[in-house]
Amino acid sequence: MKNILYRQGDVLLEKIKSIPPKTEKRDIKTEKDHLLVTGELSNHGHFITGHVEVYEDESMNMYIHAIDGASLQHLNINTMKWTKEHESIDVPEGKYKVIRQIEFNPYPSKLTNKEKRTSVFVVD
Repeated sequence: MKNILYRQGDVLLEKIKSIPPKTEKRDIKTEKDHLLVTGELSNHGHFITGHVEVYEDESMNMYIHAIDGASLQHLNINTMKWTKEHESIDVPEGKYKVIRQIEFNPYPSKLTNKEKRTSVFVVD
């Protein structure tokens, strides 16, 4: 299978053959349970909507199963309205790994007096 990828801001969906074992299905009861990634600087999030199942493993890796297709949307967390920052992306049925963009800081942190370099999630 060739790589099939869908990207919205700092979120990347990679099509996979199957959901790995030892994952737990998220109990989805409300729209807000479809949240994949929260933006740190503004009150937005990347949501997967439609007939989907969301899974997580003990390392907090996330996977989705789009049963009848889905939509990756960028919404305000409080109002659930489109932020106009990223267009919605149609995601065909299938299984996907959710990958969050990571930023590498090659310089030691002077704020924490750490000697090692760090990798952090992108703050958007």
